[in-house]
Amino acid sequence: MFHLALYYVSIFYCFQNPTDCLFFYHMSLLDKYFYHVESTIQYLSCVVFIIGLNSNIIPYSSCEDNEVAKLQETTDKKLFYVGMTRANERLYLCCSRKPSKFLSELNTKLLRIDSKCNLRSFYKLRIDDYRYINKIRDIYCKEEEVRQWLINELIETYKYPEELIDVEYRINVFSKPAFVDVVVFRYDSNKEKVPFIIFEVKPYLSGIGQGAEQLKSYLNVVPRCSFGVVTDGNSILIFDSRFEIVDDFPHFDISMLPSQIEEYEVVDFRRSKTYRLRKLVDTAHIDLVQDGHLIEIKSEDVLTINLYEKVAAGTPVETSDEAIGKVALPTSIISDPERYFAIKVKGDSMVEANIKDGDIAIVQKCNTAENRDIVIAWLDGEITVKRFCKMGSTVLLIPENSKYEPINIKEGELRIVGKVVGVIRKKR
Repeated sequence: MFHLALYYVSIFYCFQNPTDCLFFYHMSLLDKYFYHVESTIQYLSCVVFIIGLNSNIIPYSSCEDNEVAKLQETTDKKLFYVGMTRANERLYLCCSRKPSKFLSELNTKLLRIDSKCNLRSFYKLRIDDYRYINKIRDIYCKEEEVRQWLINELIETYKYPEELIDVEYRINVFSKPAFVDVVVFRYDSNKEKVPFIIFEVKPYLSGIGQGAEQLKSYLNVVPRCSFGVVTDGNSILIFDSRFEIVDDFPHFDISMLPSQIEEYEVVDFRRSKTYRLRKLVDTAHIDLVQDGHLIEIKSEDVLTINLYEKVAAGTPVETSDEAIGKVALPTSIISDPERYFAIKVKGDSMVEANIKDGDIAIVQKCNTAENRDIVIAWLDGEITVKRFCKMGSTVLLIPENSKYEPINIKEGELRIVGKVVGVIRKKR
């Protein structure tokens, strides 16, 4: 259950014509009301409606003294913010005329066009930031403001790459050409580029009724399209391929691209967590799946570390210092690429520590270790991976497989080059 708070105190009507009225609020009384309800709703799930946020109502002052008027405006703004902060479930801000200046001061990128849709509320872009202008007839029209907002949201919020987005996409409706305002493509199993979502855009606040019918006619002739969206920047309707209204359309997924996708399992020993990592071949683009949730990793949050030749998880084998490739990982797993490297594992002596033949070990560089650490160690020009155990001046390199015996050496004969903090293995 949730508590519903409708913030108003005293309302009277000023009829300006038979079908119109304005709401006036005595802001001086709101202070008492806000603090009266605060103790009641602070522990409840609360939906808040703040209505009548018109420019001639809030801020409101009948005083001609500028200093007093500024003080009243500051007080009104504080009260407005207090009302907003009481919403911990949903917040609705409403106006019936020219919006209050307080509304225009809100960062619209923190608001959404609809409670169930991830599109952020409409905002204007600078013309210098417009995309696809070589395909647009009139970049100054009102409709273009909404289209550019939508394109920006597809890229910033829904994470679609620009190469999957186009404008003025031509289709035929009953043998007549028509042009879809915005289209998002995907690649099917045959690596063919097909429309995935089509968008019909209308000028801001112009309504979407007519646009919805137009969109349905487009969906009828683009049978492979999965979703259709119509918006005027204020309202939105989203249809699936069966013309049923849905809450939102999908975010970008790397499976929409034609490149081959490789999947890996990442075991993080330090955090005792296992992730599924998806990577586009020949790119640094990666996603993580944790606890069933897809986490898209931004390019700036991807680091690469050097990959070296095989290390023995059995008897020591020779290796070279020359890197044979790179491994891309998110910053949530490695924080500094200079402090880590990766190395291929050969053998089965560490299988009981979840390090298998063919795995790539993620290694943190260090020259010392604590007991029970899994280390990468040099022995007379050869390298191995074992569990470290120091006993006086003697070191035991212990395998995690009963088929193998510990290696007993003097401390001075061993050089530690790092400790294993995780492994990566390719999913079959």
